[in-house]
Amino acid sequence: MPFHRALSPSERLMLDQLFNDVRQRRSAGGMLPAHNAWQPIVLSMLIGLMKRLEDLSNRIAALEEMAKND
Repeated sequence: MPFHRALSPSERLMLDQLFNDVRQRRSAGGMLPAHNAWQPIVLSMLIGLMKRLEDLSNRIAALEEMAKND
């Protein structure tokens, strides 16, 4: 993977996480028609990103609530 090697170490970690998102959702991806191989890959990556965004939003909300109660 020349592209992977050309990335900075922090970017490689990000790409690896995106690939892990695809692996975690491979059974769902298998439910889509096989004529477009990129569609389940991109959807799996987007869902992984949305999950991390939701987790961060929840953490921020919890911290804001704690700060408000202090």
